[in-house]
Amino acid sequence: MRGEFIEVGGDRLYYYAAGSRGRGDPMVLIHGFPTTSHVWGSLVSLLPAGHRIVVPDLLGFGRSDHGVAADFGVVAHSARIIGALDVLGIRKACLVGHQLGAVIAATIAVSAPERVAALALLHPLGGDVTVTGTFAVLRAFLPLVRVAPPALFRRAIRSELASWFADPQRARPSIDLYVAGLTRAPRWQALLRQLGALDPRQMTAFTRSLAGVRCPVAIVAAHHDPAVPRVALDRIRDALPNATLDMIPQARHFSPEESPEQVASIIERLLAR
Repeated sequence: MRGEFIEVGGDRLYYYAAGSRGRGDPMVLIHGFPTTSHVWGSLVSLLPAGHRIVVPDLLGFGRSDHGVAADFGVVAHSARIIGALDVLGIRKACLVGHQLGAVIAATIAVSAPERVAALALLHPLGGDVTVTGTFAVLRAFLPLVRVAPPALFRRAIRSELASWFADPQRARPSIDLYVAGLTRAPRWQALLRQLGALDPRQMTAFTRSLAGVRCPVAIVAAHHDPAVPRVALDRIRDALPNATLDMIPQARHFSPEESPEQVASIIERLLAR
């Protein structure tokens, strides 16, 4: 497994590569908000052999640039992922997205269907749902939050993310990584800009656009996911009636971390369709 930076549209994106080249389409794993490529760490080694695997950090997250002047909207993120595929010489791939990453992956499937062989949507946002809990409060009071010290919100964010895990022991090291650097101005401002870019109206329009998806689609969800309420899943299901749906009973929001074997099995079945 190796990691490196690539330049896309004037910004540096970090990604790591795994797997092995074979006859299968490459797989691109796209994390959500407010996480990083770490969310895929337990899953990558379990994915089917013969596939090149690319795992990027979205702009503003992880090791990628802060994107000080960049657009953090879903369409812009999608364009950057397509740009990364171009740089890496990937013509067509299976896209696997988690939460916001699922929205980005599906947006690519709608706007550039020739680039997508299959689509796995893990805990996808849908309808007008963007963020919940603490992040919804931060978004509602964004003008005030922007001028407040970041350290003021660190404990609340940690508590919110902890509620998204079923296993507290597994949660701690992941949360440490996800909140690392948030007290530093550039990373904190990137997070707030991403919050501001999550427009419920655009999410509603995105969900309607899913009717144009033609590739095989698998949806993965959980009954007790505090970050993606059932209404969001229902909107996605209504838009993609031919997609498979797997509910992972013991998971909450982070099934790639807490139930990687089951997620890998679902992706393997998707690739065989």
